[in-house]
Amino acid sequence: MVVSRGLLALLIVHPGVRKKSRAPQPRLTAVSGFPALSLSNSHLGAWAEPRVRWPMPPVVLQSPEEEVVLQRFGRALADLWAFDRPLIERRLNPKSLVHRLAVYLERQFPGFHTDCEYSRNSRVDEPTYDFPYMSRPRQRDLRKNLIRQGLSEAEAEAAAHSVTHAYPDIIVHYREENHLNVLVVEVRLLGDARGWGSMLDAKEKLQRYTLLGEQGLFRYAVGLLVELGVTEGGDHTAVHQFRNGREVGRVG
Repeated sequence: MVVSRGLLALLIVHPGVRKKSRAPQPRLTAVSGFPALSLSNSHLGAWAEPRVRWPMPPVVLQSPEEEVVLQRFGRALADLWAFDRPLIERRLNPKSLVHRLAVYLERQFPGFHTDCEYSRNSRVDEPTYDFPYMSRPRQRDLRKNLIRQGLSEAEAEAAAHSVTHAYPDIIVHYREENHLNVLVVEVRLLGDARGWGSMLDAKEKLQRYTLLGEQGLFRYAVGLLVELGVTEGGDHTAVHQFRNGREVGRVG
């Protein structure tokens, strides 16, 4: 072995200097039911990502009864009011409410998937839009009609896009199993402006998502339209229920 003069001098002047031993690699074990992390940074250094093998969710064989779905939704809605009332009172972006309600719904439906603005239908190979009857020729007709009404081409395109790409706020389902579509939810703040994000739009969406039979592409067992607000008279909650393409009344 060839030793440089500088290193040789260092060893002579400071005989106590020794080669540092390599620090042992950390070992993590499973705690409280969580899987152990296998860390290996021999090749990637500090940027190495831990490899975690999570268990797959259990397979759900059947959907809960409608009464059970409504009870669980009621508990999730109560949690939303208890922990996130400022979001409603200050009229923040409705997507904030949607996210928080989805968090509480996920706890009420173990084994199912709770997703926001889900854009895939397992029955087809392409993204499925909210309005299943609006084929591409109908989309073109819609754009032409809007232009005839005075909108520019860009405005007509944006309006048609907002209609055909309107996904549900929240769904409780089992991915890749279209017969396990349990619940679809639309959330609106009290006094929402008119337009494609209005109460009327939400009702049309739920009618199509809950439609059963040959014409139904999604066939959700329960559809709920939730209207939330805080007024001078107190807290406002209205839940409209949809079944098989029709509004059947209010819940609670």
